[in-house]
Amino acid sequence: MRQNGSRPHRRIVITGMGAVTPIGLGVPEFWTALLDGKSGIREITSFDASKLPSRVAGEVRNFHVREFIRQGRKPPLARFSAFAVAAARLAVSDAKLPSNGASVGVCIGSSVQGNADIGEAAFAKFRELGWQALGTTPSLEVAAHSASSYVQGELQVRGPLMTIASACCTGIAFSAAVIAATADMVPLDPKRACVSFSIAAPMETSFSGAGERSSPA
Repeated sequence: MRQNGSRPHRRIVITGMGAVTPIGLGVPEFWTALLDGKSGIREITSFDASKLPSRVAGEVRNFHVREFIRQGRKPPLARFSAFAVAAARLAVSDAKLPSNGASVGVCIGSSVQGNADIGEAAFAKFRELGWQALGTTPSLEVAAHSASSYVQGELQVRGPLMTIASACCTGIAFSAAVIAATADMVPLDPKRACVSFSIAAPMETSFSGAGERSSPA
């Protein structure tokens, strides 16, 4: 309801958090690792990085998306969508919110989507076998909105569905402000890619493997 031509002010409260990170799954494990100074940077194992100048990254390991989805549901193929579902499930559990079809909006922020796994594999298949071999799956799984759709379906909620892709400034403030007026609860999930390289500083090109602890720069 508008007052004096403007929307009434509504406070936004963070009620639950979910973490899918290289140093832990779930807030307790993640927070404990942070306090212990643990580093998640390791040599890349998810693909052959031997020809790259940088061969280290923060990979999420020992992650199994089926642990976070309802029985009988098809799991996401793209890794970024799998992360989104897991993070949303953990956040809802942390907030102790029921999945009862209430007015719950979903907003996912992703700047790279499924290009690294789904996109590259589809392109290689296209070059080798032609477009007839692709089917519809890659186009549905690679898009940024795939994660939002998976989260909404997994949580069995109804409400606004939004995807934002604004590179490093993809954040939660704008997302929450847009949806707050039309939904009672909003799982927000800002994310980048499963493996990303920063251009803000030189990339590390070697890794001694000496330990798991991080240290100040």
